[in-house]
Amino acid sequence: MNVMARDKPTGLWYNSVVMLALVIAHVMINRRLVSLGVAPVGTDPCDGVNAFAFFAIVFIAIGSIVRLFSGHGSSFPVRDLYSLRSQQAALFAIFITFMAEIIALARNPATWIGIVSPTRLFALLGGLTAVTVAAQLLILVTQRNEISLTSLRWTRTVVPIVVALVALTICPEWPTDSPSRTAHILTVALGALVVYVPMRLVLPEIVLSGSDVNHEKAAYGTAREWALLLIGISVDLFGFFRHVPILGADIAQLFIAYALLGPPLGFAGGMKNAMQTAHGN
Repeated sequence: MNVMARDKPTGLWYNSVVMLALVIAHVMINRRLVSLGVAPVGTDPCDGVNAFAFFAIVFIAIGSIVRLFSGHGSSFPVRDLYSLRSQQAALFAIFITFMAEIIALARNPATWIGIVSPTRLFALLGGLTAVTVAAQLLILVTQRNEISLTSLRWTRTVVPIVVALVALTICPEWPTDSPSRTAHILTVALGALVVYVPMRLVLPEIVLSGSDVNHEKAAYGTAREWALLLIGISVDLFGFFRHVPILGADIAQLFIAYALLGPPLGFAGGMKNAMQTAHGN
């Protein structure tokens, strides 16, 4: 038992280092492509995906640190479950950013193929994407004794991700296809949806072995979460018409992340109480 207790923190730190390395690699690649003038990665919805995924990762990191030092979560199995979900959420955010860039680049080869070697670029992005997926699967497999893999439903796990990737593939891009403000808002909104909707559906599927958690109930938030979500969306929409200070825009993004990811990650009360009750039963 003591050996397992020592191994879990070690695995958590190892996974955190892998995720940090992937985030740094993505930021460096993205900044390099933007500086070289590779237009697709700076075009919505790809740019929107990058922005919303970044703030999702920031929110997960802040919440995890707060939980670590505050002892949030009364039982170790529940706390471990939230840590596992947090890792999966962060890895998915990294995965969807890599995929958004791959899709955007593949859709517009004429705008960048003379700037960067396509073979090297796709090999690099494809390799990092493969590492991200492998890390997600490895975490699930190594924790198969703690969580119920049989409870995972394809309609809540694989299907939303496939739909998100298809949406990125067929969605018109802004500003290359349309200069209108409406098109800009819609493409940014799609970037938010492909980041948060799959995570919101997938995370409640990861439950403790023997748990009787009702998956459907995990999909709804409290009045506070809805209020923060509406505030965040309102600030983002206002930013399309008037200048919003950077700090205000960043806080709005964190409000959105909290409202959508807080319950399944145990940072908000509703899901935390449900999980503790189920674990007690």
